[in-house]
Amino acid sequence: MQEKLVKEYEKSAKNIALDLDNYTNNNYLTHNFHPYPAKYIPQIPKEILLRLSKKDDWILDPFCGSGTTLVEAKLCGRNSIGSDINPLSCIITKVKTTKLSENQIKEIREILNQARADFISKKKYPVPEYLNIDMWFDREIKEQLAILKYHISLVKEDEVKIF
Repeated sequence: MQEKLVKEYEKSAKNIALDLDNYTNNNYLTHNFHPYPAKYIPQIPKEILLRLSKKDDWILDPFCGSGTTLVEAKLCGRNSIGSDINPLSCIITKVKTTKLSENQIKEIREILNQARADFISKKKYPVPEYLNIDMWFDREIKEQLAILKYHISLVKEDEVKIF
């Protein structure tokens, strides 16, 4: 049985040819949420998923990066699970793969509008203390991050807070 599966896989894998020049729309849906380094175009995992798996199969991405394969798995009707050693990758992937309700999207817009008003009025919030923060951010950026942190801290729902 296992030998038959291996031969089927090898036959399918040999026939995968990607015309990368024709894949011009690479930022659809959530694929453009973060400029993650070294991410690949979504059509690559999509083509592989369509050819080497079936609807409702489980897909494991042990180095999920920014979640491109997991988003495409969802779009192809596959279940998926991913992990990464980089905590930022895990947050980006969670944001890209979590479906939000209209109310949650409305709440996010309201939070951003409130933060924008605070940016414009130059409202001050305490800047968090982190090791070497002055090395990483200018004063103005630290103040803007403090505004965002304050507004995010008011959010109760985890999906909205992570987003």
